Amino acid sequence: MTENKVLNTAELCALLLQDDMELAKKAAAKVEAAAQGKSEKEAAVLAAQQCRKLLLKEDGYAFEDIKSARLISEQFAFSEIRDDDEAGCMDYLVSQLSHRHRFEYILKTKAGLDHAEIAKAMKLKEAEVESDLAAAWNTMTRTLDSMQKDKDEPVPMYAAVREKITAQLSDIELPEQTRVRTYINTDAAQPKREKVKKPPITAPVDPGKKKKTLSWIAGGLVAVGVAVVLFVSIFGIGYAGGYYADIEIENYGTVTVQLNEREAPITVENFINLAKSDFYDGKTFHRIIEGFMMQGGSLNGDGIGDGSATIVGEFEANGIKNKLQHTRGAISMARTNQSYDSASTQFFIVHQDNMESLDGLYAAFGYVVEGMDIVDKICTEAEPIDGNGMIAPENQPIIKDITIRKA
Repeated sequence: MTENKVLNTAELCALLLQDDMELAKKAAAKVEAAAQGKSEKEAAVLAAQQCRKLLLKEDGYAFEDIKSARLISEQFAFSEIRDDDEAGCMDYLVSQLSHRHRFEYILKTKAGLDHAEIAKAMKLKEAEVESDLAAAWNTMTRTLDSMQKDKDEPVPMYAAVREKITAQLSDIELPEQTRVRTYINTDAAQPKREKVKKPPITAPVDPGKKKKTLSWIAGGLVAVGVAVVLFVSIFGIGYAGGYYADIEIENYGTVTVQLNEREAPITVENFINLAKSDFYDGKTFHRIIEGFMMQGGSLNGDGIGDGSATIVGEFEANGIKNKLQHTRGAISMARTNQSYDSASTQFFIVHQDNMESLDGLYAAFGYVVEGMDIVDKICTEAEPIDGNGMIAPENQPIIKDITIRKA
């Protein structure tokens, strides 16, 4: 990234669109004529608006609030970056931001726009811009934490980059300035994952395959039954799955989830195996947003990396049908921004309906049948320390145990 100068239109479009040169050239060409006679900042606003418009044509969810369209496990698979390559490190950190956060960060640090000008370009409120920039800082500094964790010795360049990012955003309230926190939980050793026999996944009997040996009355009843099954199938509800998961949360109680292996067999099998191997014992809900969801199951309680195999994303955007909706009480899998097939151990429970932003993009695999009052209590009492819903380590609700039982 170019430092210490206001970028021209082409450079700005390339950064905003992450070096998608074809799209960036198209955006720049459209802006050039409209920007004649405009100031550099006015031209930057026009460039951002045009890039935003083009990106939305390719991805209608691109600029949804980070908390919904970009629900992620915040698992970063960073490439090798030299320990003295500050520019490369900065480029990588920016690449980890969502579209919305990336646009705002670049407009502030590279185009020199103030919060009001960024809000105009992004069609947001100034308060939202400030909150988003704090969340962007949080994402980048946590990525630095993850990068440092893989090194045997402290890397001075990481500290220098952190200081630079903090200085760039010194005019907003950053999470670490109000409350000190540690993202990597080193207080307790993580339990070892044991190999366990996979539980059988049995699909329900298809009423349409039953032999036609009933009387016309019984046949009529079967037809009615099939109609009901089809009705609930359309809406992704009403299926009595083969397993329950009792999620015991310390100091709160037990949330019982009915798993639906018909719609998400791979996801359910993965969740069952993790629970039976005691992987979730002692893990936490590290990210909680009232009215949206509570996310947990991270290896270290920080959302950075799971240290386990990933699974196929069972949802429409990934070419797999899954009728389950992200209504209140749904349980679904978190994933990274980079891949649809990146879900691993982190899951989330939906607090309030969020179908528009989540359906088809994340693998729902069941619903809470008991204990939504506990979910309500956790979500309403949560005190996030940043705009992305992160909970301080000492306040993260702890999963004592997840017990799997047959329905």
